[in-house]
Amino acid sequence: LTLAVLCGTIMGLTACGSDDDSNSNNTPPVTQPNEKQLISGTAAAGAPIVGQVTVKDAVGQQKTVDIEIDGKYTIDVTGMTAPFIFHAYGKVGGRDVNLVSAATSDDVNKTINITPFTDLIVANIAGQAAVKYFENPQFEKLTTEDLNLAKTTLTQRLLPILKDLNIADGFDLLRSAFKADHTGFDAVMDAVRVSVDENTNKALIKDVINQTQIEDDLASKTDNTILPDPVVPLAGATSDLQAISQQLTAFSALFSQGLPSVASLRPLFVSDGSFLQEGQDLETFLEVELLDPENKGIVLSSPVILKRISDTELNIRLQISGPDGWIESDEWIFKKEGSIWKIKGNQSPVEQDIESVNVRTMAGMYNNSETLYARKLESWVGYAPNNVAYIQITGPGLASPVLMVRQSDNWVGWGFVKSNNTIDPTTWLSECGQQIQFSPCVDFSKVGNDAIYTFQPLNINKEKVLTSYTKNLERPP
Repeated sequence: LTLAVLCGTIMGLTACGSDDDSNSNNTPPVTQPNEKQLISGTAAAGAPIVGQVTVKDAVGQQKTVDIEIDGKYTIDVTGMTAPFIFHAYGKVGGRDVNLVSAATSDDVNKTINITPFTDLIVANIAGQAAVKYFENPQFEKLTTEDLNLAKTTLTQRLLPILKDLNIADGFDLLRSAFKADHTGFDAVMDAVRVSVDENTNKALIKDVINQTQIEDDLASKTDNTILPDPVVPLAGATSDLQAISQQLTAFSALFSQGLPSVASLRPLFVSDGSFLQEGQDLETFLEVELLDPENKGIVLSSPVILKRISDTELNIRLQISGPDGWIESDEWIFKKEGSIWKIKGNQSPVEQDIESVNVRTMAGMYNNSETLYARKLESWVGYAPNNVAYIQITGPGLASPVLMVRQSDNWVGWGFVKSNNTIDPTTWLSECGQQIQFSPCVDFSKVGNDAIYTFQPLNINKEKVLTSYTKNLERPP
């Protein structure tokens, strides 16, 4: 298998800013001739963003810079006109991220971070998803007073989390410097996940350790519900994440010079026989998947907590990158044996994935060409045990359970069952109203970010076999 296929199977705390709005009219500060005007900060979301930052000023000028490996960025805004809006885009844990922040002339030569929380600050000012606001910003809304007000409101909503992780009272979500190393304020982003629905203009702020959440209505200026006090202390979970990060570093080191031995890999995995990865036991996974020659030089990094399963188990999303520069993501469960976190696999009995697909079809390429665009939901099936004949899928946008059926052998030939009991030989579900006759479809208007789909393997008699499993759709196409 190529690594692309492997990725489908394996998976400082003092305040730096000021709330003084005396310069909220964004008049440029007095500078000496040839003095550079810089804005810098950290771009992170549970791990450093691997990507770039673009700044746009009040008259439409733009500049783009690369984000450093530790999440730091610096951008020269000399000659540009405040206020500024920033867009950080790239990958965290192998998944796409798009985050926004903003600054006024007061912030020149100071720190401006770009995180899920700065994204929410801008979104609450804009009344819509910040990434959409970046496309056509109304700069008159970006004043020091408005930024500070939105920042203060969000800080109050996060206060139980900030106190639990001992973040200093004066910490400024927008302007205080921090390191993306799972300590200090960065640990807050390990424990809290923000998901913005661009269609409804609502966001969920979720404590992934305690599985509590609040809704942030971006269109409301009175929305101020506070996250519940954590029952399970967050500091322990974030220190566990640091330990898991060290395990990923040890894993990567074994592949840095070639392919390691099975014996050298085995101590990184659970020893109680509970390992399961896409239907494969530990020995099969190690010998068949990991020791493929294509895996030389792979690096595992940037772990992000998806869910605390128990005191000794965490569901983690991680980044997998290759020597040629490609980046993918996978989800693994880590189990604590003694004081060491070991890899347990994703515990899925079947190799299956679900993802968004944008399709462009060109008809009449050379004469009277017409270009058509469509959105699809793809559910690709790789390995499934021989007793699995069907897989039933339920989740957002599906009016009723959808059946996939095996057409040939363990690795190929899955398709969707149509309402007339024939087979649509594709792994793509079309948007409702665009599907072929009798085929199932998906209503994307009901699919938000981080949608969860459940898969139930069935035998030839459509009876349940094996355990069900879930997959996360990061966002609709």
